[in-house]
Amino acid sequence: MILLVRLIVFITAMTIFMQFGCKESGPVEPPVNPPQPLPDDLALFASIDGNWCGIQVFNANSLEKIDSLETTPGVPFCIEFSPDYSKWYTIWSDNNNNYVLYTINAKTKAIIRSINVEGWFLRFNGWYFHMLKKKNLLLTTAGKLRIWDANNLDLIQEDSLGMILRLENSPDEKKLYVLYKTKNYSTLSGIDGIYVYNLETYKKENKIVLTSDSLKQISMQASDIAISPDGKYLFVTVFNWVGGGGYGTFHVVDLNSQKVIGEYLCGKFSQMGVSPDGRYVYISDPAGYLYQMIPTGHLLRYDITHKTMELFIDWVPYNLTGGAWYGKLPTDQIVIA
Repeated sequence: MILLVRLIVFITAMTIFMQFGCKESGPVEPPVNPPQPLPDDLALFASIDGNWCGIQVFNANSLEKIDSLETTPGVPFCIEFSPDYSKWYTIWSDNNNNYVLYTINAKTKAIIRSINVEGWFLRFNGWYFHMLKKKNLLLTTAGKLRIWDANNLDLIQEDSLGMILRLENSPDEKKLYVLYKTKNYSTLSGIDGIYVYNLETYKKENKIVLTSDSLKQISMQASDIAISPDGKYLFVTVFNWVGGGGYGTFHVVDLNSQKVIGEYLCGKFSQMGVSPDGRYVYISDPAGYLYQMIPTGHLLRYDITHKTMELFIDWVPYNLTGGAWYGKLPTDQIVIA
C-alpha cells in the first residue's frame, strides 16, 4: 500500500517517493513487481477553468490530450461515471446562472440529456454531487437532497435536510450519512448533527450528535467525512473556531450504537483517507492555508481496531518547503493506492 499525500507548497508527489521510498544509502533495488502500464483505453478527465472552460481528456499512459468538451462560461465539477463507464455525469452553470445536470456520452462527448438542478444555493450554501453506483442513482444537494434516476434523470425523491455540509453512503448503499445544519449559524460554522437517511425507504431514521456542548456545536466547521469499508464506523473531521484561533478534531462514530466513541485533536481542516483493508484512517493537516494558520507539520494515523491515534509522519525535521509555513509542511488531500 502506498500513501500519497498531495502537498500544498512547492512539493510534488515525486519528492515524497524520493524522501521516503528509497534507501538512505546504496543503490536503489528494483521493485519485486514492476508497475504495469495502464490499459490503452483508460483516460483521465480534467475539469478546466479560465477563458476556456470544460473537460479535457488525456490518455492515462502518455498524458496526450485525446479529446475535449467546451462548456464556457460554466465550469464542470464532480464528474461521476456510470458503472460501465459509457456515460459520465457532471454539473455546470448556463448563461442564466442556473446549474444543470448533464448526462454525456463518454466516447462522443455528445450531451444525451440534461436537467436544471437549481443554482445559487448550490454555489453559496454548500453542495454535493454524488453517485450511488449499485443503485444507479445521482444525488444533488442544492437546497434539498434530491435523488435522480441516472438512466433518465427523473426525480425519484426530494427531502429538506437543512444545509448539507458533507455526506457519505454505507458500502451497501442502504444508508446515507448527512452532516448538516438547519439553524442560522454563521456562514462558516455550526453543525447540528448527522442524519441517518434510509436509501430503501427514503426516510430519516435517526440523528447522531457530534457533541452535547452547545457552544462547541456552534463553533464547528465541517472539514471531511469518511466511512470504514465494513460500514461499522463513520469518521468526521471539523475545525473548531474558538477565540482568536481554533483547533481541529477527529471524531469516530460507532454506527451500530450511532454514538461518538472517540474524539482526538488533529490538524486544521483535516482531510482523510481510509485504507481499503479497514485498518487505518490517515489524517492530514492543510493548516487552514486560506486563513494563513500555522500547520503542525504532522500526518496522523488512527488505528481502527485498537482505537488509537499515532503520529505517522513528522514532516517538521525535513523542512521541505525551504522555510515557508514556519518550517512546517502542510498536507492536504490523501489518496491511498
